[in-house]
Amino acid sequence: MTTGHIDLNGFIVAQFEGQSRWIKTATDGLTDDQLHYRPTADTNSIAWLIWHLSRWRDRIGSRICVEDEIWVSGGWAEKFGIEADRTGLGDTPEQVEAFRVDRDLLLGYAEAVHETTVKRVSGLTQDQFDRPVGYIQDERPAWNALVSVLSDSGQHIGQVSYLRGMVTGLGWRCANAMAADRRNPYQPFDRSLIESFLQGRELSSVELLAAGKSNTNYKLILGDGQRFVLRLYSYGDAQREVYVMGLARDLAPVPQEIHRGENWSVFSFMDGGGCPNLPVRRLRR
Repeated sequence: MTTGHIDLNGFIVAQFEGQSRWIKTATDGLTDDQLHYRPTADTNSIAWLIWHLSRWRDRIGSRICVEDEIWVSGGWAEKFGIEADRTGLGDTPEQVEAFRVDRDLLLGYAEAVHETTVKRVSGLTQDQFDRPVGYIQDERPAWNALVSVLSDSGQHIGQVSYLRGMVTGLGWRCANAMAADRRNPYQPFDRSLIESFLQGRELSSVELLAAGKSNTNYKLILGDGQRFVLRLYSYGDAQREVYVMGLARDLAPVPQEIHRGENWSVFSFMDGGGCPNLPVRRLRR
């Protein structure tokens, strides 16, 4: 395999960046007890999995760059109270059970490893990518070792996500991922903004909807039970969106704009659901 025709540094860094975001998403709001939850006596905890995948990144990255692991040079082994050469590879169920660390310490090391890994990979030359490094029981080119690290990390992050679902239930992934992947921050709700829509009516409930990467959406429930969606636009107003909805109205269910203000609109609320048997048609420009 040749690597000269692609930006291998950028590609691998992008994969690590994505995995780091998912670690943050999957651990957001978890307590120490939840981080160390194990469904059975022979399974791993979220905390142990994050520590282990971080240790393995640290070890292989240090071998590729021929430098000390930050586990040692950064004093993390001492802070954790764990041997300098332990990575979690081959740990027994008893060792996993005994692994109990503070949340901030755990995520601090994971973030430190991520930042170091990005710096290490970003600076690798073509010769360094092709140079063989030790990986468990064999040697392989550095680029191949990094692919194996990404594969290993991806597997463990999948396990972390599954455990997160067991701990906090359905729905965490959508809400947390949307928040983590937004292009613009959520805008706060301000009742005074929509008084022209309410016209004195009682507003009994306001709920932030996580969906969307740019605009901010709130589910509004009035005192008489009517439901609406308030959309706060990060840029511009509803004109373009309403135009697109008009084009799609004959193809799929779309909400109706009820009221429009400066940089916001209120739409009818539609319960989620599939749209089977939709006609396939081309929209002409």
